[in-house]
This record gives sequence, C-alpha cells and structure tokens, in this order.
Amino acid sequence: MKTVSSAALAGADSLIRQYNIDPAMVARLANVDEAALSDPSLLVDAKAVLKFFEIAATSCGERYFGIELAKQQGLEILGSVWLVARHASTLGEAIDNIAEAMQLYSDSVFLRSLPEQLGTAYCYDTIAGDPAGEVQSVELAYILLCQEVRVHAGSSWYPTYVQFRHAKPPSLTRHRKEFGRALQYNQDRNALLVDKKTLALPLKKADRLHGALQGVLRLRQRSVKENFPSRVEIIVRNLISSEICDAATVADALGVSVRTLQHKLAENGTQYQTILDSVRESLARKYLRESELSIAEIAELLQFSETSAFSRFFSKRTSMTPRQYRQASLN
Repeated sequence: MKTVSSAALAGADSLIRQYNIDPAMVARLANVDEAALSDPSLLVDAKAVLKFFEIAATSCGERYFGIELAKQQGLEILGSVWLVARHASTLGEAIDNIAEAMQLYSDSVFLRSLPEQLGTAYCYDTIAGDPAGEVQSVELAYILLCQEVRVHAGSSWYPTYVQFRHAKPPSLTRHRKEFGRALQYNQDRNALLVDKKTLALPLKKADRLHGALQGVLRLRQRSVKENFPSRVEIIVRNLISSEICDAATVADALGVSVRTLQHKLAENGTQYQTILDSVRESLARKYLRESELSIAEIAELLQFSETSAFSRFFSKRTSMTPRQYRQASLN
C-alpha cells in the first residue's frame, strides 16, 4: 500500500464544515481513518486520500476544493521535506531540494524537475489511483507551489505555463486567476514551468540563531482562523526533534510575532504550551509503542532537559510511567 502523511489533510475538516458537510462522513466514504483529520503524524493510504479529495469536492459542490484547501495550507505540511528546503540559497535550489526529497513525505507522490529552455518544468505525479482521481490533488499541489514562489517573486508572478492531464473545467476563470492564461489540458503530464529569472532569486535570509528556521519559506498571511492551531502543530512536529522548538522559533517560521502567535491561538481557545505538550505526549506514546529508543533518548528527542522531567510529564498526563506504558504496549 502506498502511503502519504495525514498532514496532507490539514485544514480539510474546517473547510468541509464551511459547506455544512460532515467531514467524518467524507472520511468514511473514502476509507480514511477519521483520526487523520486531526492528527498530522499518521500514514494513510494514498489512494484513499485522493478519493477523499474527490468525494469532498463532490459533496461540497466545490469544483475547486483542492485550490480552496491549498489556501489554508503551506509547505509545512511536507514535514521533513520542508526542512530540507530551508538550506537552499536560491528559490530554484529550494524547489529542487523539495523535489529530490519528496519520498520523505510520501512514497506515492513524485515531483520531478525537468530543465527547459525558458526555465524548469515541475512535473507532479501520483502512483495511487488513476488520473481521473487526481484532479484535486494536482491542483492543490500546484497552488501550494505557486504560493511559495510568490513569497519571493511577488503576488503578480505567474508560471510560464501549466499543463494538466485532466480536462479543462467548465469555466477557466478560477484557473486563470490562480495560474495565469497559459493553460493546457488533456496533456500527457502535469507540469508547471517556473522561469529562470524567478528560479535565480535569492531566498530571504536572516539570523539563524541555533539553526532555527528563518525566512526561507515565509508563509503568507492567511485569514483562516480555524486552521491556525493545526498549522502551529505541524510546525512543532517538524521542529521538535531537530531544532529549538520554543514559541519564538515557531512564530518566526510562521512569519508572525510571538504576541500575534499567542493572540491567534487564544482566539481559537488554546495556547502554545498546550499544543507543545499535546505533540510531546503524542510522539512519546508513538516512540514508546513503536520504537526501540531508550527512555532517555526519547526524552532528548522531545527536548526535555532531563529524563526525570520527561517521566514526570508523561506520568502526569497518562497516569503511567514511560516504562509501564511501554510494557503495557508490548503485552
């Protein structure tokens, strides 16, 4: 079974609810575990995710569901792949890094870079399902790419051309708004060409104190209040085992101040420490249940200063010591 990270579904729950549709119903129809709608750390059947997008589009009566979902997401859904791109010096290098490392995100999705005379064509493919089931996924992926390019090239940037395997929609208005007018349908590939001048743009860099993310993939300002905590959670999950994962670092990765981060989370009835603790518990359970890491190694991965601090934290939240939890899982 080919899989994809459940982070690909980030924002789907709140978006579907905007159309007065039950997200759980869509998940059941697509054979997607309902937990995947709220937990971005799961691996789910890639074919089921493609089916989920298409069922959601039909159920909501929204032909451009993938595009709408992309507006609530950012490249942080790519997890480790997103972290690879931060080391690039130019936009072209960043996208190439993403293309090369996509297998870290999914074994069912491929982003190939093909140099051409005018620039580089980025070809998106899935190996789960047939092309008729990829419409929403392809459009979502290319909107995410366009959004990130516009962070550096400006909001007026458009691809040199975009090719789709699928047929053109009843109206081209939305596609032209998002992708420009150089659109081709019923092609033998999905491809989006980024021009050479844009690819050569240097990424916005600033002080990278302690290796924290700075400026490479600055996220656009979005107005989707409901989805902000899940975006924070995804970034925390990305950073917690390899970076300083405090509120300041996460706020910087989101392109906002710590005060704004706290305010937006408060608007959604939560706070940074609550999300951090939830991620720590979730990952601790997973490591204890599924890995052979020692308790001390798990504590270090989750950024506890001492193993005893981790043990107290875990015991308080689960009423079991880490050792007891691991033993119970084995039994």
